[in-house]
Amino acid sequence: KDVNGKQRRAGEQWLHQKVGAYMPGVDEEIVETLNAYVLTDRKALHLRATRTFKDASGTDRKAGEEWLITLEHSPTHIPDVYEKVVGEVSLTTLSSRQYCVV
Repeated sequence: KDVNGKQRRAGEQWLHQKVGAYMPGVDEEIVETLNAYVLTDRKALHLRATRTFKDASGTDRKAGEEWLITLEHSPTHIPDVYEKVVGEVSLTTLSSRQYCVV
């Protein structure tokens, strides 16, 4: 069991997101410390699932699935263990003489 009482398996990785100090247990190892990406009305985050999992919003994500996190979802985002950041996406504004092929 981890510090929060959740049952874990050997080799499993998880993200601890609570504010404050974290004291790892005897059987736990801190692999990486991450900073949050700050999102704006002109910048979004392009993510890809590395395996099937349920994300922080409760949405089931399939391995290889890609999606955007925008300011409407959250002002900041810390990628989960099974999320890979593909890149940051900037807003594209078209004039009345331009068009976009999707």
